[in-house]
Amino acid sequence: MSLSFTSRALAYAALSAGVVLAFFVLREHWAHALGLAPYLLLLACPLMHFFHHGHRRAELAEAPPPSRLSTQVDQPFED
Repeated sequence: MSLSFTSRALAYAALSAGVVLAFFVLREHWAHALGLAPYLLLLACPLMHFFHHGHRRAELAEAPPPSRLSTQVDQPFED
């Protein structure tokens, strides 16, 4: 989907304002943010597990079944 120039400019302005706001909030509350880090790590583990396995199931559904080994025995060459 193509965004118009004004909507793209507004998106960049909002992103820039968010980065500046995050910088100033983290600068003033760095100790509190670091205190949340272990909990964010614990929250990230089940989320990554859930999303990783969801994509893996989709890949397995599209994959062809594994080939079976041939039951035919190779015959020696006859001269």
